Amino acid sequence: MTHTRERRSLTQAVGWLSIGLGAGALIAPRMICRMVGLGRREEVIRAVGVRELACGAGILLSKNPLPWTCARVVGDVMDIGLLAGDTTGRPSSLNRTIATSVISGIALFDLATVKESYRAGASTPLSVRQTLTINKSREELYQFWRTLSNLPNVFSHVVSVEEHNDKTSHWTVKGPAGKQVEWEAEIVEERENECISWRTLDGASVPNSGSVVFRDAPHRGTEVTVDLQYDPPLRLAGIALASLLGGEPEQQLKSDLRQFKQLMEAGEIATTRGQSAGRERGETWLDRITH
Repeated sequence: MTHTRERRSLTQAVGWLSIGLGAGALIAPRMICRMVGLGRREEVIRAVGVRELACGAGILLSKNPLPWTCARVVGDVMDIGLLAGDTTGRPSSLNRTIATSVISGIALFDLATVKESYRAGASTPLSVRQTLTINKSREELYQFWRTLSNLPNVFSHVVSVEEHNDKTSHWTVKGPAGKQVEWEAEIVEERENECISWRTLDGASVPNSGSVVFRDAPHRGTEVTVDLQYDPPLRLAGIALASLLGGEPEQQLKSDLRQFKQLMEAGEIATTRGQSAGRERGETWLDRITH
């Protein structure tokens, strides 16, 4: 708990530092240009200020501040390159050295924050859960799901599932850059018409597990709850990128379950053009976390 508070305090410090630097760059761009010898490039300093404010707000307000902290590190490198490559001003060598040293120190601070954030989650799998009521019986939904080859019609990132026997199966999923990722999985628990749990076998490139639970809904139909856990390489970095690109895993699973509901209730999945299709496949958040 103490370590968690310390990491949160460190992240918040970086956020407020970014806000302060951004405000200073917007308020006094000319003075900063004179101090570091950038000539009359106030527009560049203002752009840096906007970037710092955006990163600061993202760090302080986002549930996942890591992408914004990573963006600060990239910005630090850009700022050092700007100072090193600009010859329009006439700074003293001392001023330029001081400015470069300050930015380098800030970059190290940002890197330390990224490292701590990664350590905080590196050993914890990414977990997502969604529940949806479907107007079908538990028996129908269970039988559909238990035929694992049907799962590509549920999960947008799954290409195929080939069953070896009652327990083990081979999964092929969409990976980064159009490539496919494969793994072997086994069913570890099942209760007819109630639940199915599975996990990957040793050696999987993306270790993961999941479960689906079927319960009678209060009025009619069945409540379907899906739990997924993934532990891909460089998990946090991948999630950071997914967040920036709008590919949150919770939203992806919610969308998958809604299409599962359409498939079970209507017998087809409606596309955005009003046509039916087995499954439209675009890039998913899993594509990004397997980089």
